[in-house]
Amino acid sequence: MPPSRHGRHRTGHGIPPSVRTSPTRSGLGRLKPTRSTDDGVAFLTVYLILALLVPSSLRVGALGAAGSPAMLWALVGLLSWVSSRLSHKVPLIWNLGIVPTAMGIFVGAVTVSYIHSMLRGVPDLEGSTADTGLLRVVAWAGIVLLAHDGIDSWDRFLVLMRRMVILGAILGMLGVAQFVTGQSLIGWISVPGLSPGDIPTGIQERGGFVRAAGTAIHPLEYGVAQCLILPVALSLAFYDRQWRPAVRWLCVASIFLATALSVSRSALIGLGFVVVIMILGWPRRYRIVSLVGVGATAVVIYLMVPGLGGTVLRTFSDVGRDSSTTSRTDAAAEAQQVIAHAPYFGRGFGTFLPEYVIFDNQHLLSLVEVGVMGTLALALLFCSALYCARVGRRNAGSGLSRDFGQAFTAAITSTVVLLAFFDGLSFPMVGNVLFLVLGLSALYYRLTKEDDSVSVEANTALVLRDNAGDIG
Repeated sequence: MPPSRHGRHRTGHGIPPSVRTSPTRSGLGRLKPTRSTDDGVAFLTVYLILALLVPSSLRVGALGAAGSPAMLWALVGLLSWVSSRLSHKVPLIWNLGIVPTAMGIFVGAVTVSYIHSMLRGVPDLEGSTADTGLLRVVAWAGIVLLAHDGIDSWDRFLVLMRRMVILGAILGMLGVAQFVTGQSLIGWISVPGLSPGDIPTGIQERGGFVRAAGTAIHPLEYGVAQCLILPVALSLAFYDRQWRPAVRWLCVASIFLATALSVSRSALIGLGFVVVIMILGWPRRYRIVSLVGVGATAVVIYLMVPGLGGTVLRTFSDVGRDSSTTSRTDAAAEAQQVIAHAPYFGRGFGTFLPEYVIFDNQHLLSLVEVGVMGTLALALLFCSALYCARVGRRNAGSGLSRDFGQAFTAAITSTVVLLAFFDGLSFPMVGNVLFLVLGLSALYYRLTKEDDSVSVEANTALVLRDNAGDIG
């Protein structure tokens, strides 16, 4: 990996010489970026490909549950980050930033929970899942650190945002194709060295309709992961004028439609949160366009897929009577008894197996697995990322740079809400994308804070002009 962001090697605005910009004053000022690809964008792009396009059921067979390609790649990234800091003689905990610090606290809480569970003694199966759970959290920490430290310019940040949206759109198209054909369409995906794990996969139906799931394990996981990407797609669609309109709106349509076709009540709730939060940050004309677009999409789906509208409505009207709701209610009562055995540090991240009870509530599951201390640390992590999104938005001025703050707010808020409806961190795609978004929110805050010689809006406008149509 290239050198990370370290204070002692910074010049001017805190940007390394390889991506240093040359300002020329005129009005607000203009930046003529010196293009450089010597950063973490390529690494994070590969991570997104592994997280989104490689079926979640595929593993490095010899490693079992710890053989997830995205997780292994993230661990490589963490080692690269540590190596980069050590090679530049920068202390590992120096100048970490708000979100990376909160992530470190969460890793510490999970580690304490792990040690606590090992000391009390656990069954062999739980011990294995505890090891894997700790590795997953450490890998997520690597992605947060790389996202925060690995990119030092607005143009490269924009490149990564575009790539994430395009990959989300490809995943969306796969989901739409699954819904239309009634086939999983991922059986032909074969990656050398990877083999299907013991995770159950296959087509799922609701109301006679095949549910879009893409490469995810479950349609709900698929819908929530898309809700994390959709806000960024909307920001680019409205404000990235130098990206072809057909491309940016096709991406939005693909992600939005695929989320709806997951036929998941929770995913639809997340979709609603995303749209509402984004609308609150837009000028009136954009609000009107978005509301008309959502309404038109709903009408088209209703007319082209007879019966789907009724199926979606029944998923909400049956709340309180369907097995999904009653199981959540029953599990909450059982959780209280389990939490009482280890209230402070829990029983270990990832150790409460589905064979015991399925809570379908990540917040409740966190109390069981990492206790009050770990749950508070996770809440601190979410709050710190939201703080970065809001303060970064305030620093950014207007236009695309400002709307990214609203996008991160929508993505994180909707996911925190949805984690009350399913155990999201048990699903690889949701966890992998969520922690990348947390790291990108921290990066967004850092870029808006450090760009103090000219307005961020002037910087972003020039980047858009000079990199018209560039996605890589």
